[in-house]
Amino acid sequence: MRLRAIVVATLLAACAPAVEDDVTDQASDELGDEKGDRVMAPSAPVFYRVERDTRRCAAPGCGGWYVARVGRATTTCADGTAADRCYVMELDLAAVGLSDEEERAATADAAGLILRGKVQTRTVEAGRFGVLAVDEAFRAATPVAATPTLYQLSDRGVRCIAAPCFSMIAEKLNSTVNVTLSGLGGSLAPRVSDELALGPVLVTGPWRTVSDGGRVLEPTSLWTRVEAADPARCEVDTDCEATGYSRPVASASDCYCPTCADAVVNRATAESNRRSWERSCSNVRLACSGATCTAPRAVACQSSRCAVVE
Repeated sequence: MRLRAIVVATLLAACAPAVEDDVTDQASDELGDEKGDRVMAPSAPVFYRVERDTRRCAAPGCGGWYVARVGRATTTCADGTAADRCYVMELDLAAVGLSDEEERAATADAAGLILRGKVQTRTVEAGRFGVLAVDEAFRAATPVAATPTLYQLSDRGVRCIAAPCFSMIAEKLNSTVNVTLSGLGGSLAPRVSDELALGPVLVTGPWRTVSDGGRVLEPTSLWTRVEAADPARCEVDTDCEATGYSRPVASASDCYCPTCADAVVNRATAESNRRSWERSCSNVRLACSGATCTAPRAVACQSSRCAVVE
């Protein structure tokens, strides 16, 4: 009996709301009270809205993108200055691992795109320009509601035997403000719940305290993560390739030696990985071993997936 009581007490403690210094009151947030709303550390990746640059002049000085921090009045540009938005010559989506076609599809509707990453500088023949190195991309899955507050909604992994169960956390983008939630409400709740089971999502919408002491958020808009298609998916044998470019590279710290053709993927993935490797690693000195590679393996499309022919 004593052991059972300990287990029940532990589970109930997990259901209790966490102590959070930075939880903001919804009413004060709507009134624009920024008390406790501190900006994330400068080294942390930032969430950005993006807009195409339609100016007509010589690239890369024009024709790139404007980026602006979500929920903030100013953005730090590549040269260290602050502005309402910053110009970058490129959205570097290498870390997301998208093919060329997937990148075009992801950026086709810039108004519905939110990117998480860092503004960096890159030197090209024409000079030194900003680049947004993207870690994650989110695309609007519903019409975008006009609201000032955007949250990243995540499952905390908490499961309870009594209500309220604070199993979710909503973190205001580019801020230290967060709130634990016990549920979702409104017409969009079922869809958000389904997407949340696959990973974090971005949402807008008000939250409120309910009669059982829990907190319920009513989503008004939803953004879902942009992900590459199955890297081994295929339709015919010629879609497949054995390659040494086994994975995408986001920065020089991710570089590896593509010595042997040890990965079996579709050609679009192999090409995307190769481009990302050349972009970040072509000028990096790597200590690659002189290991002897086996003969190139025969590959084929089997049950819609690229595989080695036995």
